[in-house]
Amino acid sequence: MRHFDTYKSSWQLDEISGCYVRTQKSRYPLEMLDSRILRKLPKLSSLANLLGKKKQGVDFYMYYTDILKSSSALADIQGGKWSGQFSKVRDQCDQVGFDLASKSILDISGEPGFFAKDATMICKSVSVTAFAESVSQAMIEKLGLDTKTYDFNTDQLSRVFPGQFFDAVFIRYAIGFASDLNSVAAQLMDILNPGGIAYISFSPACRAVMARWMFDDYTYLCQYPSGFLANTFKNQGFLEMGRFDEGKFHWREGLHWAQVVLSLRYLPSLFRGAKKSDRYQENVTIIFKKG
Repeated sequence: MRHFDTYKSSWQLDEISGCYVRTQKSRYPLEMLDSRILRKLPKLSSLANLLGKKKQGVDFYMYYTDILKSSSALADIQGGKWSGQFSKVRDQCDQVGFDLASKSILDISGEPGFFAKDATMICKSVSVTAFAESVSQAMIEKLGLDTKTYDFNTDQLSRVFPGQFFDAVFIRYAIGFASDLNSVAAQLMDILNPGGIAYISFSPACRAVMARWMFDDYTYLCQYPSGFLANTFKNQGFLEMGRFDEGKFHWREGLHWAQVVLSLRYLPSLFRGAKKSDRYQENVTIIFKKG
């Protein structure tokens, strides 16, 4: 096992599988500056957010409740940052010969629900999961969606949706929160109708993810290489229908200068011996079909 240190997390590399597993540190090197000094200085409050502890787990997702309860929530469906996501995904499904019209679909970890709401325009039935109970209730009340709470690591989809089967299941940039990828693939196999698809978008394992998100308290638990993920699903009986390159960006692209400066302590050991490509976070979508 190789170990990689970042500001708020430690990562371990399994050199056989190529997977990285994250452990959150109990204490951060400069967290004392957060409460004692920086939060008393308004101009440095953003720096305090980087160095100190922030919301984690269920608490992290609470801001989705505020979004859904805001007066602009429905407007966001049409023109916010979530607009157009369903159309893009539908087009990709069309390209592999799978028409989503009149299909029953499940969007896992689909907060705040705007993707699922758009899907109701063409799909026969739409269900969605949320990690936090309060967010789930807000999605039911504000968007009228069939929403259940679900945790990759403690729940089973067949129990969350007893007796329900789907034609398509979407996991969009959330698979990294699953500690047991084999279990997730098996769960999807259990709830998909024959010929149904599993749509997985993710960032393949790389050190750029460690560098870019080192100041986030709540980020991916695992990073999976594309080959490992594909083989895991194939071993559960899935067939790969198509793969899409969703682009890449340098680990420091768009980051605040303070984040880049504070990262310098960790970069030499983090990128030592790494390929040039490891400095870029890539995004990939793979669509699997239940065999």
